[in-house]
Amino acid sequence: MGLKKWLTVSLLALLSIVCANEIVKDVRTYLVEKRATEATFVLIEQWGVTETITHPLCTATAYEKTGKDTYHLITAGHCYLVENGKFFVQHDIGKKQTLYPVAVLKHEFDTPVDFMVLELKTNEKIPTIPLGDERDASLYDPILDVNFSLMYTKHHSHGVIASNIMDESSMDPDYGDCELCVNRYMVQLFAGPGASGSSVIDLNSGKIIGVLTGGTNATLGAMVEPISDFKPWLTGKPKPATLWSRLKMRWKLFHPFGSHHGH
Repeated sequence: MGLKKWLTVSLLALLSIVCANEIVKDVRTYLVEKRATEATFVLIEQWGVTETITHPLCTATAYEKTGKDTYHLITAGHCYLVENGKFFVQHDIGKKQTLYPVAVLKHEFDTPVDFMVLELKTNEKIPTIPLGDERDASLYDPILDVNFSLMYTKHHSHGVIASNIMDESSMDPDYGDCELCVNRYMVQLFAGPGASGSSVIDLNSGKIIGVLTGGTNATLGAMVEPISDFKPWLTGKPKPATLWSRLKMRWKLFHPFGSHHGH
């Protein structure tokens, strides 16, 4: 085989491998997006004595099946709006949608974390997206976030991980003090009011790497709490909260960067 023919064959083989990898990647993204769409619900709270108020709040995602008809969903803790309210989920926005009652299993917001776990009982088959952690994510990885931004129908927001998990040393105090950013990823994707609690999925691993907890004043910027922050609470071994951490968490409700859910 002459050199020219060898180079041609080698180039064609390389192009075939690249095309095959892109096809595999596209198929994997499609499958993850399909599962995420079916696993994502709008979270609704209902309260009132003389008048019943039904208020769509945030986004929740099914992450595990624990029994024949039992599912666990994860969302943000600040989506717990009214004490003693009743919570429901439905597949999409609209009066014709079925309301599924859910129970609050775990709710943390006065601690260094911001998450809530819900239990849904239904005979309906619901796909789940497994929880990961920072080992399942890398800087600039492509991500998917299915949410109910602006409380319209489900949005499919694609973006990238824009930063590693940040600490206080990551910020310039002369520029601004972003308490909302500490121990968070910054991601680049669209997320408006109603997207809080939505699951950010790393498309390379197909796992939930964090929960969207707030927005910034930057274009297409959002803050994501890593799943590793939740795991001590999910396993029943949380780190004790300090008074200072509780005060900081409460302060976030009034932060100028915005409480970004739909209430």
